[in-house]
Amino acid sequence: MLTVLAIAYNQRLYTEMLLSSLCRAECADMPYQLVFIDNGSIDGTQELVNTYPLAQNQFFRGLIYHAFPDNRGVAAAINQGFALAKTDFVLQADNDVVFGPQSLSLLYAWMMKHPQGLISPNWPWIQKKLGTSYFTGASDITPRSLQNLKRLG
Repeated sequence: MLTVLAIAYNQRLYTEMLLSSLCRAECADMPYQLVFIDNGSIDGTQELVNTYPLAQNQFFRGLIYHAFPDNRGVAAAINQGFALAKTDFVLQADNDVVFGPQSLSLLYAWMMKHPQGLISPNWPWIQKKLGTSYFTGASDITPRSLQNLKRLG
């Protein structure tokens, strides 16, 4: 099992896109828990995360949600997330990450091959490389768009 450590400070739209991709078994394609660290958001992030239907993905194994009362920064959020994680492998993902087809299993395989470091997907870099804002909202994350993304690379 893998822990996905997600960190957010506001930006509810991006958080919803992240959660939407984690709901899909073709993206979050192996057993995982979500540790979500909220860095003092005031935009409804807590309600969104705690009520999102992540359990519709057969691989979802639970949510650990922690909210700081104010923004403590990325380092504090990562440290808190690692303290709460209950697995040997943690994949850190900012809230603007959208997982594509087979993301968790591919990233997990990479971690198994290179266990000495930290791995984090870089969705903004990929979008820049594609020259597009591929996903602009959670409703854009459909089986068809994911299949097109898989064909792109």
